[in-house]
Amino acid sequence: MPCDYEGKVDSFLQMAEKDEVKPSECVFVGDEVNDIPIFRKVGLSIAFNCSKQEVKDAADIVVDGNDLRLILRSAP
Repeated sequence: MPCDYEGKVDSFLQMAEKDEVKPSECVFVGDEVNDIPIFRKVGLSIAFNCSKQEVKDAADIVVDGNDLRLILRSAP
């Protein structure tokens, strides 16, 4: 899969379509600026263990720390 911004978004949208899932029904966890375009497409975006304020500002939920269980505790 491509790693550029558009390629990452396109790959995500293709996977969602293949699995017959609307992007608005998806949760996406990201930690870098290249995840922001996908944050804008999904129903719930989570910035995980991210140091960049720009990414945190774009996310619905921010999880600081490196324990993946924190994601489950913070989800609605």
